[in-house]
Amino acid sequence: MYYQRAREALSRARFGNYQYAQACMLCALYTHRARAHSSGPTVWHLTGMAMRAAVKVGLHRRQRVCDDQNPYEMEVNKRLFWSIYSLDRLLGHMLGRPFSIPEHDIDVQLPVDVEDSCTDFGYLQKLRMAQEIGEIIPTKVSAMTFLIHEVKLRQIESQIQASLYAVNPSSLQIPRAEGILEARLDEWFKQTPPRSLLDSPGMVGYDHVYLNYCRAKRLLLSPQFNALDSLRLNMSEPVFREYVALNGGICKAYRALHARGTLTYSPVALQTLFISGLALAYCLWLDHQGVGTETIADIEACQTMLGVLAERWAHARNFKGVFDQLVATINEPYSDTQARSAPDPSIFKPLPEDWFFGPLDFTFWDLSASVR
Repeated sequence: MYYQRAREALSRARFGNYQYAQACMLCALYTHRARAHSSGPTVWHLTGMAMRAAVKVGLHRRQRVCDDQNPYEMEVNKRLFWSIYSLDRLLGHMLGRPFSIPEHDIDVQLPVDVEDSCTDFGYLQKLRMAQEIGEIIPTKVSAMTFLIHEVKLRQIESQIQASLYAVNPSSLQIPRAEGILEARLDEWFKQTPPRSLLDSPGMVGYDHVYLNYCRAKRLLLSPQFNALDSLRLNMSEPVFREYVALNGGICKAYRALHARGTLTYSPVALQTLFISGLALAYCLWLDHQGVGTETIADIEACQTMLGVLAERWAHARNFKGVFDQLVATINEPYSDTQARSAPDPSIFKPLPEDWFFGPLDFTFWDLSASVR
């Protein structure tokens, strides 16, 4: 009821001001996390509307830092823009769609690292002035620390998309780009606050950060994995091993988030889990003897978490059923001399037509053929 009223008010509001961008973002977040809502704009549409409203009022451009400003309002503007940016990038990667604004049009500074409840104008202005001249003032870890850290990851993911997935990719040679981007990802993960701090009350949790890292690393590694000859793929191949480890890490992280009580029941969680489980099932199918018990345990963790999502969200039930059927087919007994058939493509029929919107390419999984 309240969401419906908010949408009605939004349709009457004046487009292109700060309040409109904020309202669109709040509606997008609700739509993203709601287990069910009435028909209307999707989270992708609402996030795009929020970004366009933010761009219209110039929130994407660099702020001038001077004494005649309200530093609190200026910081709130930055927080709003980067929150919209983070969701826009996440949805773009998940849905395989263009971003609402290209990286080269953004030059606004990141928010200063301070609690969002801080309204001390003098302290905020001090941090803003230090940021302007590149001076680092030590601050405590705050809620804003994690927004800043996540935005930096989204920026790296955008570079991955531009280098490896764009229709007109960047001119940087792919092997060189992969090495540079992998180094940036690893450096980002090293800069994560200590696990003891991340897991303290009120913090996002280490598993949330690790999940984001594995998902970004998989985004980077997928083209290399897809380029390998599937008939020769096994655990002796380094890319194969790392790919298995990343997808297993995603399944473990979701299980840990559920145990911690911080799991978000969203389409992004469903898609990420299902694609990770599908990747692990494919690797198990390729090298049933080599993947080991840990991978089998990760597949079971994926099944468990899909079951958790299905209990709370009816849309997830088809995905759970398809995955269970897929795993059962792959685990059917076979002999070394017997050809092992691929799963029947019809098992995917219960899924929506656009279910597969991830960056992975499973066209090489020839579902009409048999391999060893």
